[in-house]
Amino acid sequence: MFTLGCQDGVTGVVIEALSATGTYIMQLGDSPEVMAMKNVISPMLSAMGKCLRDGDEDIVVEGLDVMQQCCELEEPLINDHIEVRHMMISVLTFSI
Repeated sequence: MFTLGCQDGVTGVVIEALSATGTYIMQLGDSPEVMAMKNVISPMLSAMGKCLRDGDEDIVVEGLDVMQQCCELEEPLINDHIEVRHMMISVLTFSI
């Protein structure tokens, strides 16, 4: 559900999917079950990258909020996703 929402073509659906993903991740908190959300990270980053290129900043901001929440967890949810670094660099480069 989260993955499909992040891949949807409708901007509002993507924003809601990112928001719901962030909420769900924070509800799971530092429990080991949060690692099941690991598969959602790549589709989220892809959606953020597309929106960044299209100039849709709302989705990028929502996605960055979710990434920040993931970084605050004790579980290594985003450790295997090197593309997180690439996304951050893209955002910084785009905003300069």
